[in-house]
Amino acid sequence: MGWLSPDGAHGLGTFTHALAAIRAHDWAAAEKALLDSDWAREVGHRAARLARQMLTGQRAPAEEPA
Repeated sequence: MGWLSPDGAHGLGTFTHALAAIRAHDWAAAEKALLDSDWAREVGHRAARLARQMLTGQRAPAEEPA
């Protein structure tokens, strides 16, 4: 995922609420912002796992392939 796509519609730079929460060390708000994103709706369980990792600071195990 780059910082921003050429049209500015995609990429890490579009996660404005999550990035602000991360800068403030507000891990609960960062988790919520990640889960409230279009990205989370697109990737499903992966987003939940990574958002939980953001909240706890503990690396979450990867999902087993189906």
